[in-house]
Amino acid sequence: MIRTSINFARISAVALCTAIGFAATALPPTAMAHAAPTAPTFSAKLVSFHANDESGADWLGSDEVYAGFLDRSDGNLQFAWTSTHDSVDSGDTKTIASGERCVTHNDLTYDANGDGDRQPREGDVSLCFGSRIPTFEIALYDKETSWKYWEFNPNCICTRLHEDDELLFHGSYQYSGPTLTALMPKVSDKKILTLRSQARTNANYTVTVEFLRQT
Repeated sequence: MIRTSINFARISAVALCTAIGFAATALPPTAMAHAAPTAPTFSAKLVSFHANDESGADWLGSDEVYAGFLDRSDGNLQFAWTSTHDSVDSGDTKTIASGERCVTHNDLTYDANGDGDRQPREGDVSLCFGSRIPTFEIALYDKETSWKYWEFNPNCICTRLHEDDELLFHGSYQYSGPTLTALMPKVSDKKILTLRSQARTNANYTVTVEFLRQT
C-alpha cells in the first residue's frame, strides 16, 4: 500500500500536557465515574471488489485493478492505494490484502518490506483507527500504464496513480454515529455493506466494506 497523509486532528494528549508543564496522571475512581462517556468510533476497511462487468461490452481483455482511498473523517485528509490486481474478468471477486484495507485513519505498524518508509506500501501492515463520523471516498482504476502520475488536490479524490488509468468505480460516503450505532450497538460489532458506484463508468463494479465499532 502507498499512503500520503495530512492529519490535522490526531494530537497526543500526553505530548500536549508535557508541552504546557503538566504530568499525565490517572483519574481517581470518583472522577472516572463522572467522566463524560466516550463517543462511539468506527473504522472502515475495503475487504474486496467484484467485477459484474469488467470494462463494458466494447472492451476485450482483462482489467488490472487497484483501489484508491480518500479519508476525510474527523478532520483527517489522507490518501492511500492498494496493490494492483491483475487479470480481472467479469464475474471475478478480488480480496484486498489484509494490510492494505484501511479506508479510515490508518498508520503503519509493521515495515514488512524493510524500506524504512512510514507510508504503507505493498506488503506492509497498517492499523485502522476509529472515527466518530466515517467520511471517505473509494475509487477503482484500471491500470493502463506504469508511468507514475499523482497531483495533490484536497477538493477531489484524485487517487489516479497513472495519467491514462480508467475509472471503474467511484463513491463518496459519510455515515453518522447514530446510524452506525444502530447497526453495531456493542463494541467489536461488525457490519458488512456492499456499495455500488455513484459515478457512471464503462464498467460495473461493486465493493465490500467492513465496518467495526471500536469504542
